[in-house]
Amino acid sequence: MIVYGKNPVFEAIKAGKASRVYIRKGTMLQDVTFTIPVTVMQKPEFDGRFNREAQGIAAEVEDILPISFHDAREALKEAKGVLILDRIQDPHNYGAIIRSAHCFGVNHIIVPRYHQAPITPAVCKASAGAIFYTTIIEETNLSNVCNLLKELDYTIAACDMDAPISMKDYKAKSKTALVIGAEGKGVRDGLANSADELVYIPMAGSIDSLNAAQSAAIALYELFA
Repeated sequence: MIVYGKNPVFEAIKAGKASRVYIRKGTMLQDVTFTIPVTVMQKPEFDGRFNREAQGIAAEVEDILPISFHDAREALKEAKGVLILDRIQDPHNYGAIIRSAHCFGVNHIIVPRYHQAPITPAVCKASAGAIFYTTIIEETNLSNVCNLLKELDYTIAACDMDAPISMKDYKAKSKTALVIGAEGKGVRDGLANSADELVYIPMAGSIDSLNAAQSAAIALYELFA
């Protein structure tokens, strides 16, 4: 897999995930000393191969593969919290959510196997490299995942505009699994029914909703900061 952009590449190297770096000739990055092999490329060749948002640097990294709930179960017992994403479609939102989760200490994210944006270079760039410190857990049935998390003493809190409890007033009695719904559609009814609590983000403007990445950042701050 190829990732691009300064932050993702340097974080991939720091995390030991990168095997080769590609530098566009003429950038100041040519003066950086790397611990892995470096290929310097002429601008036309570099721009033709990598995204225009690459900032003059790209890297080969290990494929980022989701794991199953079963394989993550022991780590989840000790986790600070968990984020559940219900069908996030936009790769930039997905990456931004991963970045926010990592910033607030949540490094386990559960996603559905279908109708979810895959892990791509765009997701890695939007995450600013946080993806390399995040465990992505993939399961078909998120409602079943909620039940499994409850067995591990998690409370499931789902964001919903019509919820009865404000995020500011919500007080978790145990570890929290936060559910964020899809862009425009929110959390599916079946998954909302599996939650212990429905919470909303209070707003004062005329527009009645934030996008998924913004909602996730605010909710993560309120619950985990």
